Amino acid sequence: MGTNPYDWEHQKERRDWDRRLIAGGPIPCRRCGRPVYPDRLRHLNHDGMKFDLGHPDPGQVGKAPEHATDNRAAGGREGRRRTQQPASQEWW
Repeated sequence: MGTNPYDWEHQKERRDWDRRLIAGGPIPCRRCGRPVYPDRLRHLNHDGMKFDLGHPDPGQVGKAPEHATDNRAAGGREGRRRTQQPASQEWW
């Protein structure tokens, strides 16, 4: 079984990002490009939700704040992509 991607280290990293957003202002969501605001200003996010700390796609480095709806939609697309791949030869 793999490690929990939302363990205490992930939670600490998310809190650190929230502090950075409070201190330095919003940053662009790497999914949609619109600003991502800290949790206390979540009403300014286009979806009105707290940000998600998104995992990197191929070619990207590190986790970064993303709008929750953008992050979860990307996760859904990735899940569909993985489940729609043809079975390997060993399953035939």
